[in-house]
Amino acid sequence: MFIQSRCSREIESLLRAAEIFSTKAALHSADKQLYKQIYPRLDWARRNLSLFQHHDSITGTSTQEVIEEQYLAKVLPGAFNRSVEALAGALASLLGRSIDSPPVFADAFDGGWRKPPRLPGPIPKQLPGELLIVNSIGQSRYDCLTVVLRGPPASAATVRLLNRPSSPSAADSLRLRCQVEPHFNGISGGISESEFDLLVCLQMPPLSATRVGFSAGPDNSEPTVRCPPARLAMNFPHSSSVWPKIGRLDETAGRSQLTLANSVLAINFTLAGGEPDFVSVQQLGGSDGGVAATGFGLELGYLGLAKSRRGAYIMGGGVEPGAPLSREGLQPDPVVYSVRGPVRSSILRQQNHYRNRVALYSTGLAAVDSAVRVTNLANLPSSESSDMTKRLDLELVMRANFSLANGRYFYTLTRTPPRWRHRPVKAPFESGVYPVTGAVVLCGSAGRGGRRRRVAVLTGQSHGAALLPDGRLDIMLHRRTSQAGRQSRRGPGHGAVYPARSDFLLHWSTQSAADSTDANNNDERLVGDFLTPAELALSRRLNHRPLAFLTRSPGNKSPVVQLSLLPPAGLPCSLEIVTYRLLPPGHRFQALLVLHNQPSVCHKTGNGEQQQQQQPCKAKVGFCLADLFTAGPGEAGPRRPSRAAEATLTGLRLTRPVVDLNEPLPLGGFFFRTFLLQFDGSH
Repeated sequence: MFIQSRCSREIESLLRAAEIFSTKAALHSADKQLYKQIYPRLDWARRNLSLFQHHDSITGTSTQEVIEEQYLAKVLPGAFNRSVEALAGALASLLGRSIDSPPVFADAFDGGWRKPPRLPGPIPKQLPGELLIVNSIGQSRYDCLTVVLRGPPASAATVRLLNRPSSPSAADSLRLRCQVEPHFNGISGGISESEFDLLVCLQMPPLSATRVGFSAGPDNSEPTVRCPPARLAMNFPHSSSVWPKIGRLDETAGRSQLTLANSVLAINFTLAGGEPDFVSVQQLGGSDGGVAATGFGLELGYLGLAKSRRGAYIMGGGVEPGAPLSREGLQPDPVVYSVRGPVRSSILRQQNHYRNRVALYSTGLAAVDSAVRVTNLANLPSSESSDMTKRLDLELVMRANFSLANGRYFYTLTRTPPRWRHRPVKAPFESGVYPVTGAVVLCGSAGRGGRRRRVAVLTGQSHGAALLPDGRLDIMLHRRTSQAGRQSRRGPGHGAVYPARSDFLLHWSTQSAADSTDANNNDERLVGDFLTPAELALSRRLNHRPLAFLTRSPGNKSPVVQLSLLPPAGLPCSLEIVTYRLLPPGHRFQALLVLHNQPSVCHKTGNGEQQQQQQPCKAKVGFCLADLFTAGPGEAGPRRPSRAAEATLTGLRLTRPVVDLNEPLPLGGFFFRTFLLQFDGSH
């Protein structure tokens, strides 16, 4: 009944907007017969919607009977369609033009009540084309529109997304935020070679309509395009494969630069106001150990800042090579973050049965690398640090890179057990590998079968992971299972793909908890105070993919997934992990979060010998997060963090979840679970 009630509320809001727009059109349009044409549709929609909402008093039937008699399938779609027709007619009259396709609504279902909100929106088949986006409620709204872009032909082309406000007065209040990520053709389709997903976040004024135009520009051979405000330009350099192979990060001339082995998708971001910034794309040459390094170098320099009520936000952009990273002419030391993944696997078989040596590499369309240069807060003046860069929005940057890197598919790096050797070995499944300043995140999945579940888990360089000069990631897989109190020598079990049990959103934030409140975010406290309304709308629409598979093992034993991450060095920051999909009944969420920040060092003893010693790691912590998200067997409702779990947080502070874990939030019937790790900057 929750979904039906949600549908009725959405349709009621849409119907109310249609009535308002129809009244405005009847008063201001030249077509005096418009209201007579629209009124029958509005009346039909209102009567049918009231029939569903008040069925108990009108028809004397219960909700279950209404659903069983399929009134819902007849009433709600009819009310939705009539409201759309009325609203489209009113908007066409107000705009003085005909509308060929139904408008896209910022607060209602765009493809019928059976579809979830904001599926990939239709792009006009013939360019130039337009989409009409409507905010049909009486308050400001943030909406994220997903558009699938078809790739250009072999020659380089430029596709521009133009923001055209419906009226000149609305030009100042519209904000265009965008993100580009690969397009996936289902679970088994993989990455599309000719399509890309463009995600645009719009700030819509109350009761407003916005035309978003798409146009294909002429061929542009310039590697760098300077974009005016409120416009996004994307360059697709000529290449046989748009998505590059894994490259390498060079440290030359005191400047960090990522050299890609093939080519790169150059995205030119713009800011919501202020001078436009751009991404610098250079063509590089040379070789390293016989491996060709010719290609494009992508450098995201000092990211532009857009003023807002909550501080300054990094929206994307860059500077020309060699230009100062600060607007005051300073040259602060950059903090470089590198994200890589996903990659495909090739298992190099060996004779021993209790470990596998795995080489991970990309195959043309498998990975997008990016190096993000962020200004260190410590090297900026105090006034600029407090006013202009109060909050380096690393969460948007990291989230965009995670999305570009695509942690969407995973495969288990396992081997066939001896009793199944007569069967063909399945192809390796896809996995995500995310080096964040050297640390590696890799998931492991349990084997198939009811007797035992074996899990192969990798985290960090201490587990035998090494980045080879040619871009491959060489990993040593160790067996992490036990059998009857002793170690089993069979190695990991047969791998099998499991459906994602939970979705994750990981991002860094350098905003303190005291500055995390916002009056505009009080009504949508779904994923914490660290998300702005625009980011919240973006996170709700992006359909974040899991960073790990979580499966249930027999005997109430869940596989442990280890994540090895590095916090930004020297910056007071926090790591926030949000799960927004509840596990099925009987499943427990278990994760072990390990934060490494100080490698082992060699110390000389009195007799001249060198001794390997591990330095104390202030930010290292390992704990089970099951208590934060799901309840244990036989318990009612989720449990609060135990004191034992809090005591294991060395140097960290685990804050209380920002939402009530015992109450479901009205968003698709999912529960939101949020926890936060605070760092004091001493790491």
